[in-house]
Amino acid sequence: MSARLLPARWRELRESLALEPDRIDPGGPLDGAIGKVEAWLARVAPDAPAGTARRLVLQQAGHLFPAQARPNTADIVDLAVHRCLQPGAPRLPAHATYADWKVVMERWLADASPAVVPALTGALPLRDEVCKLVFAMLAGRMPFSREYVLKHYERTLHGKPFLLFPAPAGTVRRLVVLFSGFAGRKTFNRYSWYWDESEAWQGDTARLFLCDESSHWYVGPAARDERGIWHDIILSTLKSLGLQRSQAITLGGSMGGYGALRHAIELGLRAAIAVNPQLDLRSALRYKEDSWERQIRACGPNFQDIADLIHRHESRPVLYLEHSQSPCDRSGVTEVLQALREHGGLVIEHTTRDRSHQSDRPSREQIESLIRFVESFPQASTGPDIAPTDQASP
Repeated sequence: MSARLLPARWRELRESLALEPDRIDPGGPLDGAIGKVEAWLARVAPDAPAGTARRLVLQQAGHLFPAQARPNTADIVDLAVHRCLQPGAPRLPAHATYADWKVVMERWLADASPAVVPALTGALPLRDEVCKLVFAMLAGRMPFSREYVLKHYERTLHGKPFLLFPAPAGTVRRLVVLFSGFAGRKTFNRYSWYWDESEAWQGDTARLFLCDESSHWYVGPAARDERGIWHDIILSTLKSLGLQRSQAITLGGSMGGYGALRHAIELGLRAAIAVNPQLDLRSALRYKEDSWERQIRACGPNFQDIADLIHRHESRPVLYLEHSQSPCDRSGVTEVLQALREHGGLVIEHTTRDRSHQSDRPSREQIESLIRFVESFPQASTGPDIAPTDQASP
């Protein structure tokens, strides 16, 4: 199966093709130009996916697009690229942001002069997500786009969606697992923070984003224990990266904080960072709305208090526990601290001045600092190996 071309590669191929003008006859048929470019690609980029030649031709010679044809999204992107490469088009600095580019280029694309291919005119104004694809083709870097990320990075295992932002083999040192909070829909907390526009994914940290759409606190409803599914996702990802459980750190807030603590303890991971997690059922009973209580009770025996898990399991991940002064966030803290004192675990507790559960903490900078901080402590012990049962599907 041919590899997907990244924006930088598209730009490289287009610029190389522009140096060979005889490949595209501006007055010839579209199919003839595509045939010549396919022969060229077979030599310079044999791994290019099907359809690459057609797209490159349209980006260089959009006027060859059949007048009666109905353009799809890729066609619209390619015709917009062609328009932006025409003489007189605005030229922005290489470091220009997508927002800067869009302000200038939207006016240029909206020009209804005869130079604009009719198929493009009919698609104007372009949706923001389509504009981002045009920018990526021109700049060689993809601005954050929810549609693009979900299309190319979302995977599923046992019906559960997740995202993985990788790191290069040989340099990856850790996996950070980010559990999303209570939302009742598919959402991946903080994934926009870590998007790499180049998609080169340099660095030593891979990031796994989890989302419990059903809001069953990452344990499942009473009739279906889903902990094993989340375990499989985490352990399969570790295996694919060549990492051990001692190189995994979980992180989350509220429901995500419970998931981070629960699975770090059960899997014997290196550490867990939790902000305002529900440590026990009483937390839900003290919350201002009944949504937490309703969903946690629906989990039945699958939901267990964190203090009880500490007593039950031998693993001792380093825990960072941050909570507000709200009664729902203070609930269970004393029991967790007492359990760790009895069993020798290490916890860093931080009480904020906030009186409300809602919080935008931790920031990206705080997360990086916390990771370095918890990694400075040795891990007391790990739990038994749990083998993943399945591989993720795209």
